[in-house]
Amino acid sequence: MNLPDLVAAHFSRACSGALPGERVMLLSIEPEVTRFVFGSADEPEGNVVLQLGANAVVRGPFKGGFPDESRLETAIAVVEDELMKGWALPGEPRLLSLVEPTLFDVAQASGYRPQPRIELDIQAVEGLFGRLAAVSYGSPAAQQGLPMDAEFAARLLILREVLHHLRFDGVMLLA
Repeated sequence: MNLPDLVAAHFSRACSGALPGERVMLLSIEPEVTRFVFGSADEPEGNVVLQLGANAVVRGPFKGGFPDESRLETAIAVVEDELMKGWALPGEPRLLSLVEPTLFDVAQASGYRPQPRIELDIQAVEGLFGRLAAVSYGSPAAQQGLPMDAEFAARLLILREVLHHLRFDGVMLLA
């Protein structure tokens, strides 16, 4: 399978902690697209590419900067529209893997034990997203323990919407 080198490397990292024969689903939130890569034992079997990435969200609904509440709501609708197009993903696994150093650091700062992998269930991601929403309504980012970074906000938004609308149980963050 022809994958970008960085995506292939991230898939290999996701597989490194899997049991033999265990299926892996990597979520790769890239600048212009969001990609799901699935397979097992370091062997990707397929991938699905959504036509929306972090920079596309920042340029589009975020209008080039950190979102206020109106722009965040618009971005949610745009991401939902892309997700509802009926993408054919395999039914297993229900836990995504994601290489996302900034979100990993935020999770650690939020009290998750420092380790090579941090598992967040959907409620934990919703909690992080609630903090992002608070910043969009004017709460200081530092008070919420989040970076004031539009691309980070876009990646967290995409992750939250993927978990919610595609019914994943959670995400395994890799540093």
